[in-house]
Amino acid sequence: MSIIITGSAGFIGFHTAKRLIKSGEQVIGLDNFSNYYDTALKEARWKMLEESSNFTGIRSDISNLNSIKDIFSKYKPSIVIHMAAQAGVRKGYKNPQMYTSSNLVGMLNILDCCRAANADQLIFTSSSAVYGISEKLPFSEKDGTSMPLSIYAATKQSNEAMAYSFSNLYSIPITTLRLFTVYGPWGRPDMAIYNFISSILNEKEILLYDEGKMKRDFTFIDDTIEGIIKSMNANTQTQSLSPPYNVFNIGAGRPIRIIDLIEIIEKELNKKAKLKFEKSHFGEMKSTWSDITKIRNQTSYIPKTSLEDGIKIFVKWFKEYYQV
Repeated sequence: MSIIITGSAGFIGFHTAKRLIKSGEQVIGLDNFSNYYDTALKEARWKMLEESSNFTGIRSDISNLNSIKDIFSKYKPSIVIHMAAQAGVRKGYKNPQMYTSSNLVGMLNILDCCRAANADQLIFTSSSAVYGISEKLPFSEKDGTSMPLSIYAATKQSNEAMAYSFSNLYSIPITTLRLFTVYGPWGRPDMAIYNFISSILNEKEILLYDEGKMKRDFTFIDDTIEGIIKSMNANTQTQSLSPPYNVFNIGAGRPIRIIDLIEIIEKELNKKAKLKFEKSHFGEMKSTWSDITKIRNQTSYIPKTSLEDGIKIFVKWFKEYYQV
């Protein structure tokens, strides 16, 4: 069985590929190595994957339809895990066009190639950001997603609509995964926990909005990957739906205030943060909280890593990688 993973030099794509390679699967990894953040981190992840004979790495952009068609035609994937996307919420305030190529054109290309290749399953990573303005907590897959607060969230909401329509029109089994703030070793430098650790160690000021009262459902990378793998195994249930389209939240189910998160990091680093408080940032969700009842009932998914343990593991990796 061949599995295509787009965005496999990225944080979550790398860990997903690594887990499947370890299980003996043949993984074809695609990535365009965009410079959204330091590409040295992507190169280091990619190099680790290339150490396995079960990994074939291809540097390609999903917005290039002809290139993607050729790859699908050559490797004939049974499963496609689509993770390549322009990430980040705040970049879109000043440059909304940056999301068009990967998040809209790229998604459509992947869907069309899955149709043409008659893939058995497509797993697509969406985001908790699609819940947008909803004040109902925790967020359930049954909740509406028609009011995204950022351009990034709007593209993910659009991706979900595209995925549903392709599943309906062409009977492609598609599972959409709404991920909740993933963190851990080899993470993205623009993510909160990564940034907080770096800022505290380098004695840089941390800007906190809404007095640090915003809450996020931080999910350790190992728990996220476990959810992704279990959603693959739930494909039989997805195929029985009409259309064969399913949605799962993948989170820890335990939101925490940002100010409390920083205290945990301070304790682990044995060093105080320099904080600067600002009013709420335009377009930011006040709280995210995953209702994981559905994925737990259908796949037995249970997140196992506490935030304290996850921070400890992340800090250890951070110090080793940056030789702190």
